[in-house]
Amino acid sequence: MSLVAPEVDINIGSFHPGFLDTPDVEVLPLGGTPDARNSLFVRVQKPEDGGPRANLRKRFGTLLKNLSAMSSGRSVDGLIAWPREVGTEELIAVCNGTAYRWDHVSAFVALTGGAFTPGAVVTHLPFKNQLFLMDGHVTYRYDGTNLKAPGLTAPATAPGLAAGPVSGVTGTYEGYVVWYDSVMDHESSPSETATAVVFADTQRRWTIPTGTPPSTADYWRIYARRTDTSENSFFRAGTIPIGQTQYDEAIVDAARRDRGPTDNENDVPPAFAFAEEFKGYRLGFRRDSSDMYVSKALDPESQHPRDVFPIGGKGDTKPVRSCRKYGDGECLVRKPTRTYRLVGDRVPFKILQIKGSLGGVSQYSGTEVEDWWYDWDEIKGPYRTNTITWEPLADHRITRILATLNRQALAAVQCEHHKTLNLIIWKIPVGGTTRCRMLLKYHTGLQRWLDPDTGFEYTALSQFTTQSGDYGVYFGDEWGRVYELYRGEIDGVPSGTHTATVTGATSSTVTAAAAAFVTTGNGLAGMPALVLSPAGAEQWVRVASNTATVLTLDVANGPQLGPVPSGAGWTVIVGAIDWYWWTSVLTGGESMRGKSAGWFWISAGLTAAAHVLKVACRLNRASTILATYDLTFEADGLVWGVGEWGDTWGEGGPTHERKRRMPQSFMLAQFRLSNFYPDQPVEVSRFRLTADWLRRRVPRSASA
Repeated sequence: MSLVAPEVDINIGSFHPGFLDTPDVEVLPLGGTPDARNSLFVRVQKPEDGGPRANLRKRFGTLLKNLSAMSSGRSVDGLIAWPREVGTEELIAVCNGTAYRWDHVSAFVALTGGAFTPGAVVTHLPFKNQLFLMDGHVTYRYDGTNLKAPGLTAPATAPGLAAGPVSGVTGTYEGYVVWYDSVMDHESSPSETATAVVFADTQRRWTIPTGTPPSTADYWRIYARRTDTSENSFFRAGTIPIGQTQYDEAIVDAARRDRGPTDNENDVPPAFAFAEEFKGYRLGFRRDSSDMYVSKALDPESQHPRDVFPIGGKGDTKPVRSCRKYGDGECLVRKPTRTYRLVGDRVPFKILQIKGSLGGVSQYSGTEVEDWWYDWDEIKGPYRTNTITWEPLADHRITRILATLNRQALAAVQCEHHKTLNLIIWKIPVGGTTRCRMLLKYHTGLQRWLDPDTGFEYTALSQFTTQSGDYGVYFGDEWGRVYELYRGEIDGVPSGTHTATVTGATSSTVTAAAAAFVTTGNGLAGMPALVLSPAGAEQWVRVASNTATVLTLDVANGPQLGPVPSGAGWTVIVGAIDWYWWTSVLTGGESMRGKSAGWFWISAGLTAAAHVLKVACRLNRASTILATYDLTFEADGLVWGVGEWGDTWGEGGPTHERKRRMPQSFMLAQFRLSNFYPDQPVEVSRFRLTADWLRRRVPRSASA
């Protein structure tokens, strides 16, 4: 019988709508998805380039950088890329209280001179080709060699002052001494003032104050004042090497031009949780404090007790969570749900709340991209702003993920911009744990959410460019390891066995007698693994330690195996990527009209004919998958159902098209694309479903 429309093509030629925030699955546009994990968009075209459109692929893998953990089983509390003003860019990591420097090969080398608090987030501030590292309990200055305590404590006693052996000055003088660090051009606050002495054409003989000078002080400086002429200020009379304990001078009054510091002007600053530089000042913030500590101009190691300013006043006593520069000369100070702007060029700055503002939950929860600031508000979650427009980015589907956040651990939220992939990436703690086991990705070019990334435990994020100019985004984990995001096709496994047959197991161990798992350094500690049953049921676990044939699982922070593998046919895959993409519901524009399926077509690019794309089918909102097909794509040639199909919309090499007969009747159809095997890249450019309209009746298979 001839129907009005004998065949309907339901086509998807681009996946760019992404992980959509829409009210319900039936109104997802073609290419959008209500559920997916570990995907990326590639071959992206923006609207101005003929798009928007994008191909879909399993995300790239993660490359392990250090086979030997900095400290086994301990979190990486800070990961800092330091693009030095002079010298090679360095990657600094802090783990279990120790700071390390990446050797640009395969290991992190411990730095000497200081200890941090294990578990406390370490932040940084570059200033004068030095790197200040702080965790809220301690602060250190890294000079490219080792760690040093910042600031100089004032001399404990007054200097000695007496008449010298030869002729010199006439008048009554008193004076004090400061310690001086010539590398940082930093002085301490003054010592007590020496008792005034009357001089009658003699030198002034100064003796260094008693006590041990600070280790970073390489000079002591003398400041003198004439009291018989009521001189108001102290002026410099000498700069002496720290090893010289006595100094004779007779500098006349007119030659003493450099004014000395006042009492407490250069006090050692307290330990900050984070800091920022603005207009040449260091702005410091203590743990859970609403006060801003402002340094002396061009001197981050000084702190006068009076230069402390409240942010928000009596109406807002919540602690400050971040202070970051933005745009052309702005500095924004954020509390969990509010943002303030600093106005002025010098102390005291005006502190103004921005109208309609959202806030920030940590020092690194935000970043600037193309004149927009992206950040994370305590209540609204992710948003972007140009300080005039404030746009919350999370809606329906992302909000569902946010509902699983551990709101007691929002300080762990951190953001980084992957420049080459145009991604804003947030690490977030979900599922009641303080550990961040999920990355949320927002594509700035398409202005779309991508699905979340999982697989690791992310403790710190940082952009870094190697000595050879290779750019990437790196992360530290809970196991003393550092990885590079989106590098290669395997999650962390450097070599050795990836896929093995299970020969024995308990609830917390997996044995594969024929395997040769990596055991160098800390082996597979912290890496994901998939235990696959003969029927294809998946159990995702994490390795705590291993031998060449046995994996011991992290059941203290993750699930046990259940059911425990028994019998033949079980497989374990280390470095597997839990990748899948559920399509939107396909209706052909007639969501209540029955259709008889014809063919499911899919165009994809794979690197080997043996690589598999799994396609699962679900009809009419069924709670279970109706059928699953393992599709392979031949490298070339034409056979029934398989063919080579030109370029991927004008870019790259040929894709390969495969079709599969779909004889079922349906009203609503949905497909799940997946492939978790390591080293099997999959890129999908298009798929379509053909169907014939049925008479206007509900097919029996569609009644569910």
